[in-house]
Amino acid sequence: MKRVWLPLMMILSALSCLTSCLKSDNDETVYYDDAGITSFTLGTLNRYVHTLSKNGADSIYKTTVTGSKYAFYIDQNAREIYNPDSLPYGTDASHIICTVLTKNSGAVAIKSMVSDSVRWYSSSDSIDFTQPREFIVYSNSNKAMTRYKVRVNVHQEEGNVFNWTQAGSSSLFANLKGMKGMAVGKEVLVFGTTGEETVVIGYGADGWTQRSSALGAFSEDAWKNVVEKDGVLFMKSGTQLLRRTADGEWEKTADVDLQQLVASSSSSLYAISRAGVVVSSDDNGLTWEEEEMDADAALLPTQDISYVCTPVKTNTSLERLVLVGNRNETAYHDEKVAVVWSKIEDRERENVVHSWSYNGADELAKFPLPRLRGLAVVGYGDGMVAVGGSGLGDCSVNAFAHIYESLDGGLAWKTRSYLPLPSGLQCNDGIVAMMTDADNNLWLVCGGSGQVWRGRLNRLGWQENQTSFTK
Repeated sequence: MKRVWLPLMMILSALSCLTSCLKSDNDETVYYDDAGITSFTLGTLNRYVHTLSKNGADSIYKTTVTGSKYAFYIDQNAREIYNPDSLPYGTDASHIICTVLTKNSGAVAIKSMVSDSVRWYSSSDSIDFTQPREFIVYSNSNKAMTRYKVRVNVHQEEGNVFNWTQAGSSSLFANLKGMKGMAVGKEVLVFGTTGEETVVIGYGADGWTQRSSALGAFSEDAWKNVVEKDGVLFMKSGTQLLRRTADGEWEKTADVDLQQLVASSSSSLYAISRAGVVVSSDDNGLTWEEEEMDADAALLPTQDISYVCTPVKTNTSLERLVLVGNRNETAYHDEKVAVVWSKIEDRERENVVHSWSYNGADELAKFPLPRLRGLAVVGYGDGMVAVGGSGLGDCSVNAFAHIYESLDGGLAWKTRSYLPLPSGLQCNDGIVAMMTDADNNLWLVCGGSGQVWRGRLNRLGWQENQTSFTK
């Protein structure tokens, strides 16, 4: 009997396991009604780049772009998918391989570009994205579907190409002996001297017109003493500190004993006095305090002074002020390069005070800023740009030879092939105004000829797409 029961028990055990397995395979499959795209990425893309050979001939070479580095945002409310950071100019958008992931493994189809027909999506097939495409996701229950508009953005122009346009001319600039440009929002102004008084010339619907003031004429050197603080212009005319009101009029805020008003941050005004740099943190310039400096005040600029104030990229609560100019042309004739000072200002911790640091003139520096007549410096793009007339003292640079760019807070200044001066530029030596408006346009206004030029790096005109969505 034992011999009979043992084999029988083994057979029953095996049948039990087999029944269990068969039951698992026959479990009811769960189907879901929701359909949606959860991820969209690109593969490796071809890019065709134009270049010039050594003999000047135009040629094209092929390179590749790693598409997965360009994030795609999915707006589930509007059912739109796109890359806010456009692919580089020259990327082949007509042959793109992409990877699409869906919720609950829903099936994906693509609508034809020329008809209502659809074809099933395959991760190995290239897709033409030269125009937006419609993707259709079907739920695995086959009871629902969702349509998405998929747009692959490709830049239609080279980013680092600067295009100048001559924006007319005006005789108002013909006889000015010095100029300084300012832009407040989209308003563009030029402050200039006739040799006897300062005039204010603004650009508007009627072109360039001279602006009058109820205060009467401004002092001859007031044009040098203009700064912009948090959207408001301040100017020192003689011993009076003036502030421009919202309606464009000027009002007196204080009597001051200052050599020159030179800079501003979002919270403070800065000037040069007989003691060195002084600061006023009130809105009217009523009180001024001496600033700490890490070098002798004799190294401060006294002519052709410009400033740039920008947030520090690594900490937006900090601002970097850069002061650029030349020392007295007669007293320091043998100097070849401009002088640069800088300061960090902490907007959140007012009790933390940083001193002014002397960054040059250092003639041993590899890329110093030349000592140019009528030197003008403004913030532009990720850095600062400078332009000027002929070299002062022992500086032998020709007038308006280059635009110089600094990307490190004024330490190094380099010429760039993507930042040319306008062809046909005509300015009296050292008499030029430069400014940057709210649309990232760079303006050049020329004394003598009265030429006005406006230009912009292509990439600074590109719009940013939305990258977050709420219901």
